[in-house]
Parts: sequence; C-alpha cells; structure tokens
Amino acid sequence: MSERQVQNITTTPPRRRKGGVQTNGRFQGTRPTVMKLETLSAKLKTSLSLDFDTKEWQLTIIQRILQRYDVIFTAGTSYGKSLIFEGVAAMAGKKRVCIVVTPLKALDLDEELRLEEADDGALEMDEEEVWEDDGDEEDGEDDE
Repeated sequence: MSERQVQNITTTPPRRRKGGVQTNGRFQGTRPTVMKLETLSAKLKTSLSLDFDTKEWQLTIIQRILQRYDVIFTAGTSYGKSLIFEGVAAMAGKKRVCIVVTPLKALDLDEELRLEEADDGALEMDEEEVWEDDGDEEDGEDDE
C-alpha cells in the first residue's frame, strides 16, 4: 500500500463546522449576561437595604440563577445562603416567583420574620397552613 492509501484508511472523516446561527441578536444556545457582578452587588445593596458587601460566590450564584441556569451549592451555617434566594427574588422582577423550601423550623421562623419586616408581598406558608382542615368535606370522610 502506498503512503497515501494508509492516510486515507487511518484518518477520520473531516468534520464540517456549522456556522453560528443568530436568534434575536444572540447566538443560539447561549444565555444573556444579566449584569456585571459589581452592578449586581450595588443593586442588591440598595434593594435589600444591606449594610454589608455581598461575597463574590453569592453574586455569581445569583447571576447564574437569573440567567436561568440550574444551580446547586452547599455552604455551612451562617455563610449567607439566605441572601441567595432573597437576591434572586429581589432581582428577578415582580412577575417572577421564587419558591424556597426550608427543612428546619428555626430557619423557617427566621425567614418569616425577615419577610414580615421587608413587607414586599412575599407569601410564607408552612405545613400547619397547608394541612389545616377547612371543614369543606360534605360527608365528613376524607377524599382519598
């Protein structure tokens, strides 16, 4: 076999590059940047009346959530996890919903107090409100 024949056997087929497709002024598959971290920090400080600076990891997570990425993170006690959902709720806009599930009563009560102080239209619901008997059963039996 000649050298040329060996090259044809061992090489992979050439790949064609697809040109970038633009949709609404941005590339398909990319997500828009919400705002720079410095701008986000300033807006959070104003809208949440913060008397401290937010950490870069908090800003990055809030930014990614606002870009509609799924985000999973872990942080220890008192590291500032609550600021994440408060920031997302504040920055997402009035027509957006932010659902927060807290596994501990202490965290739930703490957040309930903060929401009451903020008075920003947030709704808090716990298992006592969800499972209250409203007395609407006609025959007195459970609907199972």
